[in-house]
Amino acid sequence: MCIEPFEMPWLEKTGAVIIRRPVEEIDKSFFAQLERGDILFIDSSHVIRPQGDVLYEYLELLPSLKVGVIVHIHDIFSPKDYMDLWVKEEVRLWNEQYLLEAFLTSNSHWKIIGALNYLYHNHFEQFKNSCPFFDNINQPVSLYIEKVN
Repeated sequence: MCIEPFEMPWLEKTGAVIIRRPVEEIDKSFFAQLERGDILFIDSSHVIRPQGDVLYEYLELLPSLKVGVIVHIHDIFSPKDYMDLWVKEEVRLWNEQYLLEAFLTSNSHWKIIGALNYLYHNHFEQFKNSCPFFDNINQPVSLYIEKVN
């Protein structure tokens, strides 16, 4: 199942059930069907804005999930910052990562189970052996967290 408000022709070909609405318009009860071991993939607008998707995901959706649900958050460089190219040249004013870092600080309900960008930069050989499809050019930018209580 995929919540995607924008038309993307390639997505239609996947066979997934597509809900064409902004995630912030989806009631939290919809996500109550996620159980231990299920994965919620978040690829948001990456921008904190009033009544927007990022605030909804971090302040309402994530706290409502059941224990054992795993969340993949896309385009996260933590503990590094966003790439200079994105910020200075492409002027991507993304700030989701900072809210995620604040959300996880002293939050005993969640644990980080995979900080792929950290592993790539700090344990490259082990990472490359485990994930041979990554190379020196394309760094992974995903963070995995699990609700633990």
